Amino acid sequence: MLKLFLFFIVLNFSGCGFKPIYKINEKLLNYKIQVIVKNKNENKNSRFESQIVEKYINQKINKQISKNSSLKLIVLIERSQSNLGLQKDLSTTKYNITYTADYIFYDKVGAITKGNLEKFSSFDLGDNSYANLIAETDTNENILKSLSQDIVNLILSMNLKRKIYP
Repeated sequence: MLKLFLFFIVLNFSGCGFKPIYKINEKLLNYKIQVIVKNKNENKNSRFESQIVEKYINQKINKQISKNSSLKLIVLIERSQSNLGLQKDLSTTKYNITYTADYIFYDKVGAITKGNLEKFSSFDLGDNSYANLIAETDTNENILKSLSQDIVNLILSMNLKRKIYP
């Protein structure tokens, strides 16, 4: 009986030493967050890029049962593409795509947090124009998905210095 009692006492006082650096702000998920995504440079794909980022952020951060609020997330994305100067053979060249996102998260009082992210990847261009189109489109979409997920993670795990007024 004494051993059982001591076992429960030791179990209660010995806890896991792991404490997460960030905690998820679950109360943010109770409110709808208006997501506005704009492009710095207007190009042929700028509307498509904005829609992809807005769609993925909305999927991760807004629930159907969320209450209306004045919370607003504004994201400004910029795309740049460059030739890496690498060739596998005489017909294939490697290109780099970089997306930069500046974001600001607002409530009724003002800006809560802001920051910027950069993601990049590369793809090969060869003789086949259809394969080139698919490679570039897939690279763009994968970078934008990753960028959206990182923005959501940063918003949900931010260290709040003040109270949020939705």
